[in-house]
Amino acid sequence: MAAGPDLVAQLRRELEQRRLERAQSRRRRLVLAGAAAVVLLVVGLAYVLLLHLPPSTSHRAEAPMPAGAEDRVFVLIMGLDSRVNQVERTDTMLVASLNPKTGEAGVLSLPRDTRVQVPGTQGYRKLNAAYAMGGARLAAETVSQLLGVPVDYYVLLDFESFARLVDTLGGVQLVVERPMRYEDQAQGLYIDLPAGDQHLDGDQALEYVRFRADNLGDVALVDPSRGEYGGRVERQLKFVQALAREVLQPETVLQLPRLVAEYRRSVTTDLPTYELTRLARALARVQPEDVRTGLVPGTASMQNGVGYWVPDPLWLRSTVAEVLLGQERPAVQVVNGKGTPGLAGRVSLELKRRGFPVLQVSNAQRFGVGRTRIEAPPGWGEQAQALAQELPVKPELVPLRGDGGSLRLVLGTDFPDGWAINPADLDHGRIPWETAQEVVAPER
Repeated sequence: MAAGPDLVAQLRRELEQRRLERAQSRRRRLVLAGAAAVVLLVVGLAYVLLLHLPPSTSHRAEAPMPAGAEDRVFVLIMGLDSRVNQVERTDTMLVASLNPKTGEAGVLSLPRDTRVQVPGTQGYRKLNAAYAMGGARLAAETVSQLLGVPVDYYVLLDFESFARLVDTLGGVQLVVERPMRYEDQAQGLYIDLPAGDQHLDGDQALEYVRFRADNLGDVALVDPSRGEYGGRVERQLKFVQALAREVLQPETVLQLPRLVAEYRRSVTTDLPTYELTRLARALARVQPEDVRTGLVPGTASMQNGVGYWVPDPLWLRSTVAEVLLGQERPAVQVVNGKGTPGLAGRVSLELKRRGFPVLQVSNAQRFGVGRTRIEAPPGWGEQAQALAQELPVKPELVPLRGDGGSLRLVLGTDFPDGWAINPADLDHGRIPWETAQEVVAPER
């Protein structure tokens, strides 16, 4: 029996609707995949491209596996400094991490002057020498050894590729925090950026992320008491966040064909490109504002006439746990109940090194508190135990009534003054991290 006109019209509408839905689905996948490629390959938000990576090309079997790393994928992003008649070195290095199941993501920046031991060599070298000595694989092994996490894949791009990708995207809106002027004819580097909110093209964006002539260099510990850093590495993380906002603008879809073509032209990677559409599902769950960012903590040090960024092993461990593994420790308020001037401030710095966010530092109303104690809100027993295990004394655990968002550590007369570093000594370089380790972490 022939179908009537109404039924034919209905079938046509349903067929057209299905075609429209399929087209919209393809466009959504293309948008997500293109955005993911840009974010990853431009500055290192590789976390958006890390879902369902095939194990056949991963280097994970050769690397350590800390708790929490088995559910994540790690990508090393390297920006190459390709000067004429010189060996290529990595000028910028970032490690991106993604848990595809939860959408948790993090980006950790590694200063190029970080002091490391390169596998298969003797002594210490700067991190950016690893690529020059053995290529991307040796660089990945070196980073994995430093951070204690596996490196599954790597991504390489040079300065020109970076600038072209930013131009293809249409530039990036960013607040330049200070006038930036610098010239180095030997490197062919000319930087001239005014301060203020502005739209940077590719060359200007490259100037911003390369600028280091502000007495802070690549990275500097600007406030030891707060564990705050400044310098070029901090600006690069700021740029990562600005770029992510730009990529997610609706008009970015218009640039997708050019972005994909530029990606194929500009990037060297062992990350399979055919996985991009499947990886887009991870991007759909990641919010740029929720991405954890950080850098390798440490201090600047001159050793045998060579300037290094010397990592603090303890602080690095807690930073990797928080930024790359998504492991949070409970927030703490530190109260000086002993009376030793500055003790609570020094203890707060040490707790930050061990991964505990410190909300407040204060003095007790009265000094002379006998035994150190941890005051914990209901349900915070495990968090209190985690804090207690890090301390040089066995504290009293005191339950608090009512809700609370942090632990309260009250330092008593039993708490040793020598357990914590004096921030002023770090600020003036009088105590390197290696020596500080002996002062801060005596045997219990």
